[in-house]
Amino acid sequence: MPSSLPNGIEFERLKAPIISSGTDQYSPLDIVTTLGSGDKRHLSLEDILYWSKLSMPAEFLLRAKKIAQDQKKSVGRRIDMIVNETKTFLSGVETLKTYKKRSICIPLLELHVPKVKGCKSTFSLDYSKDNDYSVSASLFGFGGGIGKSRSYAFSDKISTTHKCLQLRIEAWVVPKKCRNRRGDTFWRGEILSISDDYEIFVLEEHMDYCRVVNMGKILYSKIVLVPQGVNRTIKISIKKGYNAQITLQPRLFSMNAEIVAVMKTMKEIATEYTLRGGYKYVTILPENIIGHCWNWHELG
Repeated sequence: MPSSLPNGIEFERLKAPIISSGTDQYSPLDIVTTLGSGDKRHLSLEDILYWSKLSMPAEFLLRAKKIAQDQKKSVGRRIDMIVNETKTFLSGVETLKTYKKRSICIPLLELHVPKVKGCKSTFSLDYSKDNDYSVSASLFGFGGGIGKSRSYAFSDKISTTHKCLQLRIEAWVVPKKCRNRRGDTFWRGEILSISDDYEIFVLEEHMDYCRVVNMGKILYSKIVLVPQGVNRTIKISIKKGYNAQITLQPRLFSMNAEIVAVMKTMKEIATEYTLRGGYKYVTILPENIIGHCWNWHELG
């Protein structure tokens, strides 16, 4: 449960959260061994590249991409080659050294507000039954390590008037230095667990996408004009099934690791915004962020 909060931020928990047990996210070796390259109904070139991107070392991903781009070979042949390369790379792995577990923070949801006096943002999460989850988080191991996934049902109400917020969960990873049968040395990280609850953090300016001009792909935007002397309240939703994929780069000992986290909304998440008059507001949903950001200018 969130601890003490700065002024201007309100938090209310109506019911205790419901959390699924941790589910394993399997490595590419498990995937290709289970499905096999011959099962075209389940395994495609895009599938194997996606799994490689999520949890394989960078040097392997470069080789896989090179194979995938070889137009001289059929798609089936390219799939076979990447599957065989995956099996070779991750077979006969020997652990050279296991390090102490380390914790990493994962952004789950964000609540943004225009930095205009009188503006307010509020979202409410609720559930009606045990499996009525709001959002899920999947964290993939690297170097072929096992990942974890959890789903969360919250009954919380959070409001902010002048600070943008990020709801973060915590995960624990065990880094290992490994060597495969053919002598390649690489880092592997296995996800032990993901926390039961989130903490609320105020976004530092360099992490806040509000008023950022170039924020990459935009999935949704809307202009809201509010005349002088009038406050306006609107509600904007993020639809069920929206995915946000985030690459985390925690420094673990001498290794610069990349861990991929995928958040998914399991129901519609609606946010209510109170906007002060005299401004032109633009709300934006950037790719891979679960939360609408804002830009604003005074009306001339």
